[in-house]
Amino acid sequence: MWAKDIEIPMVAREGEYAVTTARIMSTMRRGLGVIAAITAVSAVAHGDSRKPAADEFDVKAVKSQLVFLHDGRGHYIAVVPFDDKAPVFYGDGKTFYLQRVFGYSHDQSEGMESLTYWAPTSVPRGGELSLEHGRWSVRCSDRRTPMVKLDETETSKLLARAVFKKWLWKRQAAAIGRDDDGTYYYVDRIRDDRPASETWADPHPPTGFRFFIGRKGKLREQTVTDTTIDSKGMVLISKAGNLVVDDATSRLVWAKGKKREELVYLPIDLNALLIYRDLGLYGRLGTPCDDL
Repeated sequence: MWAKDIEIPMVAREGEYAVTTARIMSTMRRGLGVIAAITAVSAVAHGDSRKPAADEFDVKAVKSQLVFLHDGRGHYIAVVPFDDKAPVFYGDGKTFYLQRVFGYSHDQSEGMESLTYWAPTSVPRGGELSLEHGRWSVRCSDRRTPMVKLDETETSKLLARAVFKKWLWKRQAAAIGRDDDGTYYYVDRIRDDRPASETWADPHPPTGFRFFIGRKGKLREQTVTDTTIDSKGMVLISKAGNLVVDDATSRLVWAKGKKREELVYLPIDLNALLIYRDLGLYGRLGTPCDDL
């Protein structure tokens, strides 16, 4: 209907094929219509070749093994039982985010396992997903939420619509201190989740420093114009002044013109709730402890 007597001879040259002539003889009602039709047929024949987005996580290797747990209120965890190498996800049933798991133990003969994941607002040990006596639960601080396993039918429906992504939270605390008036000086940076074998050999790892000053709930981001990093720590140069971070001696100094002020150095690992909750800078972190 659109074209006939199509002649496209192919010539092989040095292992490659090149189209030397392409002659389409016929009258077409609409040239653009022909192109659109051919494109549509090709898409159907070869399927969707869309590349996954940069933040998507490929779950092909574990998709058939994933078990979905839910609390009955729209919160889901995806896990492969008794596999400490498999990824763990948390989401709303449509979008799931990868979790940073840093601890795992199990006794498969007893049907028991436990994994701990990064959740800085869950103190003192992060969040925990556990299976005991056939029952799943999530612990966030002193709260424990029962989780129920989806049946096969519901699992199939969920998998048909679910999108799996890498970690939602892509930053981490770098330094924090305060003055005697309760004004905080806080620095965060890009979180590098690459294996140590890759980061060790990278002479220019990503940093992306951000610098904030203010009282709780009222911190304002400062414009960082330059950064110096060495074996002693770092210096963040901003329009408001310079923050000197000396990790070796646990010192923070705020320098503004000729004035230098010694700040109270606050260890990051002992101030998770302050950083991720009280300062008021961050919202959802993409972990089960956002909701449970």
